[in-house]
Amino acid sequence: MPYPIPIPLRERERVAYEVGHAQYGYGRVLSRDEHTDMLTVLDEEDGSIWRGPADRCCAVGDGL
Repeated sequence: MPYPIPIPLRERERVAYEVGHAQYGYGRVLSRDEHTDMLTVLDEEDGSIWRGPADRCCAVGDGL
């Protein structure tokens, strides 16, 4: 997984997010709470919703 980028992730941005030890899912940011820095991500594989801290995510390009 690429190193996290220390800039705020934006809505609709494609991200990799941590789902377990050395395991990652990929999806799109649906929303970000600026006060708590929590993200809501729509998984691109199965359509599930992941909610968690932004520091468990990093931006990835659309081509990955």
